[in-house]
Amino acid sequence: MATVRPADSNESDRTAIGASILKEALFQGIFAAAKHSFACKERKLAEKWVRRACRELEAQGKEEQSLSLPLNMYAQMCGHGSASKWALELFALNTTDFAAAPLWTALSHHLPGLAEPFGTLLVNRSPW
Repeated sequence: MATVRPADSNESDRTAIGASILKEALFQGIFAAAKHSFACKERKLAEKWVRRACRELEAQGKEEQSLSLPLNMYAQMCGHGSASKWALELFALNTTDFAAAPLWTALSHHLPGLAEPFGTLLVNRSPW
């Protein structure tokens, strides 16, 4: 005769914790993708967002300098008043390739509604 064992509460706890971690990672991924969504917008709007981000990096660079901290590469590039076209394009390209594209690629595989903005990201990338 088979013995019926009670469900292992440790296993159900581990499953619940794993689901919670997965849910948190998904939310963080969506938040990060939204943060870097400028690359998925119409080209002129994307360029405006790049200029805004460079202004923020310039301000961050000034703050870091006042604290005698080393400047990050983007703060150095963007920290000369109005950033050069080259600096803006390099910032946009690097942010697209190393932040936006990996996130949007993964999310668009699971959320088909993101296919159109992801396509815009790919179109925007080519001129940069």
